[in-house]
Order: sequence, then C-alpha cells, then structure tokens
Amino acid sequence: MSSLKKNQFLSKFMLVIGCLLLWSLIRGFWGFRKAYKRVDEAKEILKAEEVKNLRLENKLEEVQKEDYLERVIRNELNMQKEGETVVVLPNNGSLKILDISLPIEQEKEPREKWLDLIR
Repeated sequence: MSSLKKNQFLSKFMLVIGCLLLWSLIRGFWGFRKAYKRVDEAKEILKAEEVKNLRLENKLEEVQKEDYLERVIRNELNMQKEGETVVVLPNNGSLKILDISLPIEQEKEPREKWLDLIR
C-alpha cells in the first residue's frame, strides 16, 4: 500500500508540475504576442514620423529658396523694391458693396439747356 500511495503522490505532484509548466508556457506565449503587438505599433508610428519628416524636409527646401524669401517679404511684410509701388487690397470679408444710385439724367436738347440757364 505504501507503494500505491507513493505512486498517487508522485502522479499528483507530476500533474501539479505539469500544470505549472503549462501555465508558464501560456504566459510566455501571451507575452510574446503583446511584444509583437507593441513592435507593430512602433513600426506604424515610425512610418508616420518618417512621412512627417519628409514633409518637413520638403518645406525646409522650399523655405530656403530665394523665391520664397522674396514672396514672404513682399506679401507678408508689404515691402517693395526701389521704384515699385505696393498696393494693399482689403480682405474679401471686409470689402463692402455700396449701392449708390445716381439719378440718370436724360440728355436735354441744347434749347432746353439754355432755358434752364436763363431761368
């Protein structure tokens, strides 16, 4: 009987050890899955930042050109070259249309004009 209890104890001990090993294995796979998910998210962030970096590099190239500098000086600072005249127009929102109706005079004959002068 002692041998039978020993075998039952050993089998229960092996079952507990097997369950612990299985639990450890599942946690390891779960950790790998989370790690791969973080890596994928980091790759997406990297791609977005690379696109942003490329856009900023293109903007930097544009800003360093002489044409851009001249455009900014003329349009935003309202500066001019020697001999030029700057005309600043109001924004479309601040422009108001006035309805001024002038009476339209019909052309009078010369005789009527003379009569108006005499009267």
